[in-house]
Amino acid sequence: MKKRRFSFMLLSVSVLILLILASGWFLVSRLGVLTAELNSARAEIALSENKLKNIRALKNLLEDYLEERSEIGSLFIDEKNIVRFIKDLEQVARESGVSLRVDSATSVTAGGETGPVFRLSVSGKFQNLFQYLELLENSPYLIVFENASFQKGTADEASKGVPWRTNYTLRVVSYVF
Repeated sequence: MKKRRFSFMLLSVSVLILLILASGWFLVSRLGVLTAELNSARAEIALSENKLKNIRALKNLLEDYLEERSEIGSLFIDEKNIVRFIKDLEQVARESGVSLRVDSATSVTAGGETGPVFRLSVSGKFQNLFQYLELLENSPYLIVFENASFQKGTADEASKGVPWRTNYTLRVVSYVF
């Protein structure tokens, strides 16, 4: 009976030790998994903090260049601000001392055209006509002169102070579709 009791106790202690070892092994392996998850979370937090820092830096950079960006944007013409472009043409005409008439404005329709085409009639003194041409070439807009024809005015026009007339055909290349 003592032998049985001893065997039972030995078996109970052995089972208890095995349970403790199994529990310990489970806890250690679970602790390893949790440590790996914690390290992964720390890496994600560091990455998110780095992204947030980059976003703040980019936001500050964009705010610094907002004025320059609006200046660059004003150099391009779209269908909403084509009237501003025509007013600028008229302003350049006043500055150079010529009379301007916009004969036609053809919008961009399709294909290989890169911008609207304007046909202008300009009249005034010969030197003022060239000054107008030079001022347009130096304007902030990217324009291409497709045609320029100079004609001497009639005697009647010359007596009215309009000795020369010029017909310009220009294409606005800095046009945003």
